[in-house]
Amino acid sequence: MNIEGVGEVQVRFGFPEYWEHAYQQYSAFLERAPRLQDGLNGVTNRSYENVGPLEKVILNLSMLVGVGLVEVVTLVCNGLGRGAMKVVRGMIENAINAEYLRLNPAECDDYMEWHWIEQHRLYIWMKGRSPQQLSNVPFETIKASEAAYERARSRFEYATPKGERKLRARWCTNSLDVRAQQTGFAETYRAVHPIACQILHGTVGGLFKYFDVGVDEHRIAAPPSDTWGREALVAGHECALRALDTVCKTFNVEPEPSLETLGKDFMAIWGKPQQKAGGPPEELT
Repeated sequence: MNIEGVGEVQVRFGFPEYWEHAYQQYSAFLERAPRLQDGLNGVTNRSYENVGPLEKVILNLSMLVGVGLVEVVTLVCNGLGRGAMKVVRGMIENAINAEYLRLNPAECDDYMEWHWIEQHRLYIWMKGRSPQQLSNVPFETIKASEAAYERARSRFEYATPKGERKLRARWCTNSLDVRAQQTGFAETYRAVHPIACQILHGTVGGLFKYFDVGVDEHRIAAPPSDTWGREALVAGHECALRALDTVCKTFNVEPEPSLETLGKDFMAIWGKPQQKAGGPPEELT
């Protein structure tokens, strides 16, 4: 953020001086991306009959992927590709989970009931670290939440070799990499997810990805930068396209423009062949 001017404050967010450069870099994507957004909005904004919990979860996860793409474009076009990669990490997981639940509808209850495990963990944290804040929560709310936790926890417990009962670490018995394999996201997951996690968590590998040693080998580079912008857009584009495909299969609808058209857009933009209309590219980088 920059504040300029004398007498009257002018506020700028991002790097407007980078916008024209970003357009020159990514014009093919920026000119076609609204078509994908229109397609996703068109199927998620429709009124559907007999929409159950599964359909609601898939619909909203897919919409979240669409929101993620808007965030990625905003960051990349301000020279913040590394920040965009952090968003892509979440987009990948949301797109995988939406398709995984479509293929495994019986696991939707686990996805939903995991909420009470998270609420219980929050309650324990607040009880130990922020009792004053917890005191503002109505007792009946806490009581109801803890009762729901007691009902739900058995579905997430497992027996240790010593016979103890412990909660597993996630809502699904399959890890994210297994879910990626089962939903056709394996190549994207392997190519993008580890790097995005490094950047997100600030590991040494993630820190290295902020350096431009040609400018300064001792300090991370200052934005704006082209670095990781293209990778974030390719992965974000694929996730949004795949999320749209999932919604269409869930509700048996066709978007406008069609999945075939949007798949051809992907190929025209990035020069990568599609495995199938609405499916993932064969490679990302």
